[in-house]
Amino acid sequence: MDGDEHVVCRWTQALKAVLMELVEEPAEVAIAVTESPNRALPIEFLIRVHSDDVGRVVGRKGQTLHALRVLMNSWRGLHRRGAYLKVEGHIELADEAGRVLSLDRSGR
Repeated sequence: MDGDEHVVCRWTQALKAVLMELVEEPAEVAIAVTESPNRALPIEFLIRVHSDDVGRVVGRKGQTLHALRVLMNSWRGLHRRGAYLKVEGHIELADEAGRVLSLDRSGR
């Protein structure tokens, strides 16, 4: 495992530990990692949780998901790459001002 893989593995383990504390079904927490060969692009973490736990991970108006993104990107200084988090079953849109609007799959 090279240095980059080691850092991504640590990020994934830390994120999973936080997520397991947030959800009601911790056994169903899974994270898929996608890295672009372009090192200027962030590493994408796709979070999969039980459908009943999507709201717990996203939070009211996306606040919990935003906090997780801030946390992940605070670790970026160690690795000089960003992290982008997505939650399976959650859709995000941006308004005219660029603010993220969080919606679940049903549009709520």
